[in-house]
Amino acid sequence: MKLAKLYLPGLSGATLLFAAIILRIKGYRIVGLRSIDLPSNWISLHPGLKEKVVISIHQRCKRIIERFAKKIFSGRKNYRALYELPIDLLLIPISLGYYFIGRFIFAKSFYASSTCDNCMICIQNCPVKAIKLIQNRPFWSYRCESCMKCINNCPKRSIEAAHGYIIGSVILFYTFIMVNIYTYMGSSIIEKTLTNSIIRIIFENILLLLFIILSYRIVHFLLKFKFFEWIIVHTSFTKYKFWRRYRTSKNIQ
Repeated sequence: MKLAKLYLPGLSGATLLFAAIILRIKGYRIVGLRSIDLPSNWISLHPGLKEKVVISIHQRCKRIIERFAKKIFSGRKNYRALYELPIDLLLIPISLGYYFIGRFIFAKSFYASSTCDNCMICIQNCPVKAIKLIQNRPFWSYRCESCMKCINNCPKRSIEAAHGYIIGSVILFYTFIMVNIYTYMGSSIIEKTLTNSIIRIIFENILLLLFIILSYRIVHFLLKFKFFEWIIVHTSFTKYKFWRRYRTSKNIQ
């Protein structure tokens, strides 16, 4: 067994335990597990918190980490994160939904408005290299993990989340496209197969994903037309100042 002691603050319950198991297999001795609750950064779905609130949360988390580290370095053990495991296991369906919706739907809502000057900051600093330049405008691929680094760091505030496009696409898909698909299918063998609710959900989500892929490319092309871009921009909540974005504060250390 390796002599190094390892503590893992910051990750959440089930994820933290999974990381600990991997490290234990590699020969490390786990002496502490502690999770902390930082501000949600999913600002394509909700506005960022006010700076003073973020600073307050960071200061609280810093105190928690310092107390935790003090216990560990004094030779004691602390497995506080295990107390949260039952809740995390119950929330797995929500977590999976968060992952798939964030990765395959909201990640395809990003676009750059006409104020973009192609400074390339978003492309160069993307952690997973998910952004590329198509038709002289940033384009988000499915490698995007919705980390929000691009939207927060854009100096022109040009990167937006197209809420109107996503809402409109989902409504159009379920009220028109799926209705016509099921009407066309009628009483066919395929329809009988889809009486199973799980198969039906999988079938509809695959079609929705394909529709989002196609419609996103169409929207990206149509953004070069000023009237269409005006509609997309003004139906995006991120366009407005009340929809706060995050910036690294000098007061957070």
